[in-house]
Amino acid sequence: MAAGVSLIAFIATAAAVVGPWFYLSIHRVPGRPLTSTRTVLNVVVLLHLLYILYQIIVLPPDNIFTRLKQPLSTPPDVLRSILLSKSDTGELPAPLDTLLRHLGSYDMKTFYVRFGHNVVVACDYCHSFNDFGMFALADALLSYIWTAAVVGVCVCSLTKAHTYPSQVVTINTSGHERYRTLATAAIAACFFIEVYYVATSPIEVPRGEKPVFWVRRAFFASIITCSRCASGTTPSSSSAASPLSPSPSSYTFSPQKPPHLLANPTINATRISEQTLLRMQTLRLTRGAIMRIPLLRTRAIEWWEGDARAGQWVREDRAVQDMARQLGSGFDEDDGSASETETAAGPLRANARNAVGTLVGGFTPSEFWKPPS
Repeated sequence: MAAGVSLIAFIATAAAVVGPWFYLSIHRVPGRPLTSTRTVLNVVVLLHLLYILYQIIVLPPDNIFTRLKQPLSTPPDVLRSILLSKSDTGELPAPLDTLLRHLGSYDMKTFYVRFGHNVVVACDYCHSFNDFGMFALADALLSYIWTAAVVGVCVCSLTKAHTYPSQVVTINTSGHERYRTLATAAIAACFFIEVYYVATSPIEVPRGEKPVFWVRRAFFASIITCSRCASGTTPSSSSAASPLSPSPSSYTFSPQKPPHLLANPTINATRISEQTLLRMQTLRLTRGAIMRIPLLRTRAIEWWEGDARAGQWVREDRAVQDMARQLGSGFDEDDGSASETETAAGPLRANARNAVGTLVGGFTPSEFWKPPS
């Protein structure tokens, strides 16, 4: 939602709340005078309600995927390119750059969905579900404590809301103290329900749909509670699940000393460096997490099959073959040594096969590691 549109929506919503409150404050029922204490507490409830509305409508939780209108499966490099194209300086802030590096991990994307943008950006030391959960719990718990404190002092009368809708303040002489415990218990129940759903909701990427994220909604719970206080209605909860299913545990290796060391440490270090460089080059070609998820695996297979069909069409084009031969990059040249049904591999095809063979060799486990027994 654009800033101007959200501000207009907030003003309209605030007017819809303040108008009836102000009207009912003036036209009061005879025999129920409005004391100064009750007026102050009613104003506190109104300001708290407007603050929550402002947080929900004008300042919603940050989310890089919804802000850029990109699906959750978008690679971090694509997000970085989009952000750089919109940057005036050509550089990204350090927290945003760190976030993009973290989003290269599949598990980090699931944490981003569950706990929200601010938690992932702010917690530098968090690396696991428990780390992010404990970090997010503090902010959520503080919001619920604040809401419970406000509602504990300013809790509505469910039995007399239709008669005195503006008198939502519970003081010692109002006779509404019995609802304080019920309201506080309802807020505590909302807290535990939120924790349960954030921790256990499955995350999956729906095909052809935009992502909806599981980030904490303490402000929504607060507005529901305060709205009930003002109107006497029963709160209703709504939740949106967000996409992706939990990633299976990654296969870990335990360090092991090599069976033998070369006599010359320089040669040994050079060989290890070459192997490490080759493995690093293969990282961008490996997407283990994609193949573990049925939906993503199906999409990947469909993409590769389509790419193979397009490549076959190009290779079968006679004009492309002739131009490749003229450029010295033929891929199906017949040098006369092959049979009638076979063609010898041209320079381009031979180079491609050599490159693939080299990359495949990079998957060979190092002698310094072995699978756990």
